[in-house]
Amino acid sequence: MLDTTHHDKTVESPSEATARPPLRVAVSSETERLVDSHFGKASVFMIFEVDAAESRLLERRPVEEVEGGGSGGNGGRSAQRVELIADCDAVVTTRVGPHAQELLDARGVLCVEYPYMLEKGLRYALQQWEAQGGRQPKNATANS
Repeated sequence: MLDTTHHDKTVESPSEATARPPLRVAVSSETERLVDSHFGKASVFMIFEVDAAESRLLERRPVEEVEGGGSGGNGGRSAQRVELIADCDAVVTTRVGPHAQELLDARGVLCVEYPYMLEKGLRYALQQWEAQGGRQPKNATANS
């Protein structure tokens, strides 16, 4: 069901927004309560499914550091982390460097810098996703 607002702009009703498949969001958090890690220094990413009604922790993905920091120094570290979360639609982190940002953009992962409470960061990521057009999440199936 669609509602119309000013200037003939069409907006989804709340029931349609909740029908959208959930986003898969990675969060860099050491405490599991706060978004408290820089993307390139995160030792673990918490992976959530997020929709308008709730968020649900799916798994924790530890970053396995390669001896010597990986090939390419910081670039190798960024690439390793991007690959680890490439199946996610977004990542919430305190900060991200320009190289990692380019890699995330190339993989279609929205980067949201939000150094506050984890649950509010997930809500903010969902808002940012929708503000940027709300394309179909990566984990959506053809039947969704």
